[in-house]
Amino acid sequence: EKYIEIIKRNKGCIKEYFVCGPPRGDIIYGFNKIKHLDVNYNKLSKKYRIVVAMDLGVYHHAYSDPHNNSWTKEYYQTLLSLLNIHEDIYIIVKLRDSRALYQYQHNNCSVLKDLFENNVNYPRLELSWEEDVYKLISMGEIIIVYNTSTTGIEALTARKKVLYYDFLQNPYHNFREFGIIATSKKQLINKFNSIYNGNENINWGKIRKEICIPSFDGKCRKRIRAKILELIK
Repeated sequence: EKYIEIIKRNKGCIKEYFVCGPPRGDIIYGFNKIKHLDVNYNKLSKKYRIVVAMDLGVYHHAYSDPHNNSWTKEYYQTLLSLLNIHEDIYIIVKLRDSRALYQYQHNNCSVLKDLFENNVNYPRLELSWEEDVYKLISMGEIIIVYNTSTTGIEALTARKKVLYYDFLQNPYHNFREFGIIATSKKQLINKFNSIYNGNENINWGKIRKEICIPSFDGKCRKRIRAKILELIK
């Protein structure tokens, strides 16, 4: 529907259009095909079920609690709780930028200081500096993202199981009706547990059909290439 609105606003400039799909989704599909060549993935996947969690980026003003960054604190407490509940999961946290570690270490929240200054105490929690988030998504079985992350949509298109941690509790979130939104530590743990155990009441096929549409299939570049060849003939 969004692209139709764009076309209407610019109809004087557009002679023809076609929907090709999201090129970033292609990247995840591509990494899925070669992830078995990754040394780290091979080592971890033999022992653990890999979970990829996106860092919230605590010092973004919209997300920060000026007193104690309570949302971020709760998020990492939840991740540690999941490690305690499930001994066969390995969580890779994708840090948002190179400043994150320094900022976390100088935050007064005890859980953050404990986590980031004594990371060796959590051998199944990895803080990743991997620049390519799509490479990490391809490795994960379950993906946890923050409330406004477009990465979550891209992971869904690559047939990953995704949970949104919506700490702002947006009542109009696009995925609220599908049951993949958690607004608290308890909800995130419960929803994760149900997905982990395979008894979640979530229609992944319906989500992909209604939100991701058929063109989210990893063939975007192929469509673009075919269309360009058609136009230049």
